[in-house]
Amino acid sequence: MPISLQRRWRPSKVIDLRTTGQEPGTCQKCGRHDLRFVHLIEHPDDGSMQVGCECAARLCYGYDPKATESKLRNLWARRSRWLTRNWNTSRNGNDTLTFKHQGETIRVTVYRAKFGGFGCCVTVGRESFFLPGKFATTDEAKLTAFDRLAEALEW
Repeated sequence: MPISLQRRWRPSKVIDLRTTGQEPGTCQKCGRHDLRFVHLIEHPDDGSMQVGCECAARLCYGYDPKATESKLRNLWARRSRWLTRNWNTSRNGNDTLTFKHQGETIRVTVYRAKFGGFGCCVTVGRESFFLPGKFATTDEAKLTAFDRLAEALEW
């Protein structure tokens, strides 16, 4: 394949297979089968393909798959430590976590919902946001709060 055609491949998404429980993955280009991260790349003529880091770097001009994988590794490590952080108990008996992010105070509060289960409220500065739905456990509510914060704050 000429280089000019190879460079028409574009990265669209990276999946950490550890979070989906489908680890290890296989590269559709070279056949390597011990992948934790799968890069979804697209070509206007050839469709899409799931490849590993090295094949993604070769096929997508200017793309740095190692930096993307590093960001996802850091996010996974941060998420795995989220439940062991210094959660406090408010005077109402709710689990709370307060921290600063870029000078802004963020507080996550997990409370017992009225009709069973748990709810979660995230306060950023002076604005509060309630996460939709009920959660079966406090840990489920806390991890959902983490996922929403990670997306909103681009962790």
